[in-house]
Amino acid sequence: MNDDLYTKCCETLEVSPNATMGEIKRSYLYLKELYSIDSIASMALEDEFSASDKETILEEIEQAFDTLMDLIKKERDLSGSDGGGERDDEAVAEIIAGIDAYDGPVLKRIRGKMGIALEDIAVATRIQRQYLAELENENFEALPAEVYTRGFVSGYAEFLSLDVQKVVADYMTRYSKWKADNHQGSTIANLFSMFKGKK
Repeated sequence: MNDDLYTKCCETLEVSPNATMGEIKRSYLYLKELYSIDSIASMALEDEFSASDKETILEEIEQAFDTLMDLIKKERDLSGSDGGGERDDEAVAEIIAGIDAYDGPVLKRIRGKMGIALEDIAVATRIQRQYLAELENENFEALPAEVYTRGFVSGYAEFLSLDVQKVVADYMTRYSKWKADNHQGSTIANLFSMFKGKK
């Protein structure tokens, strides 16, 4: 591996050369948000950086992240599986390979293997942490309307670099089944109580 290039990319992303994949991705997303032109967080930087400065910094961040991912992938391809223990992304790849359908517990397991906290996803996606926890626990009744839940699942999957369409399709199938089962029961109960109250 080109150690100088690796170190330079780590410096750009403000992480240690020993950082995990989760730490690299968290820092990358945080910096992207910080220097984004419409970011509230970057308002404090407006006196120091112009819009074109921020654009240049964002390009450097993107390039550093892409280069770092390429270097890591090449290193792992060269070293095979003898590199001193299972790494985060290898464990994640193993989990994903065994998945027939994505559900809340599976997503939670993948996130755990990546070493990513719910707070990190919440900051990057602007989805409340509580909703992310409800997604993982499949506490469907605590989730908002279906269109918002779909968006939350999509944002969560995108953050973890999963197949967004597959995750959303699998998860929303479970959500729709729960909704159909529970909505029908609650409608009958509501009608019964309405008629009972009119007597």
